[in-house]
Order: sequence, then structure tokens, then C-alpha cells
Amino acid sequence: MAITKAKSKVHFTGSADLAEKLKVRRPDLVARSHAAPLREVVGRNLLRLRNERGLSRHALADRTADVGERTIQRIEEARDDSNPTVRVLEDLAKALNVSATVLTDPRTTLLGEKAA
Repeated sequence: MAITKAKSKVHFTGSADLAEKLKVRRPDLVARSHAAPLREVVGRNLLRLRNERGLSRHALADRTADVGERTIQRIEEARDDSNPTVRVLEDLAKALNVSATVLTDPRTTLLGEKAA
């Protein structure tokens, strides 16, 4: 388990028990993550997963069937004009080798994939 702090953001890597500890120690972070609009949760998770895998938007777009680079950018930026379908989320998740639910889970925004 590692905890790092960068510019007032705390990044956790660990297991589900860490999620429970976070609920006790920092309920404000958990509440804020659950209160975020779904488009922001999806955008943050997509950006984090893409960066963890060392992929550019172009490379991720190449791995998907019908999702373009511009669409990925709009989703990551949580723009109002981004409205990804379930199929798009499934395509992106498949290209990142994760379940589509990982993209929509607010806990993974704070804790990473291992929280899911």
C-alpha cells in the first residue's frame, strides 16, 4: 500500500480495506466523489486508466472499434456535449482491459482499480 500526496490531492493504491479506512478518516473525500456528476467520474476514471497504461488518446482510439480521439477528449474533459452511449463505454473499457463498471465507479476515481 502506498500513499502519496501531490498538490493537495491524495493518491491511494491498495485494496478494498483501504477504501473502508478512507471512509472513516476522510469522509469528506468520499462524499465529494459520490456527489460528482457521472460524466466527471467517467472522465476522471478514463483519463487515469489511459495514463496508467501509457496510452495517448490516439492510441486508445486505435484500440476501439468506433470511438474517435475527439470523443475520448470530450469524455475525459467531462464536457456538457459529451454523452457517451453504453456501447462507447463498453468499447473503451474493453480497450483498457477493465469492466465498464470501473469507468462509472466513483470509488475508483479516488482509489484506483483495486477499489472496485
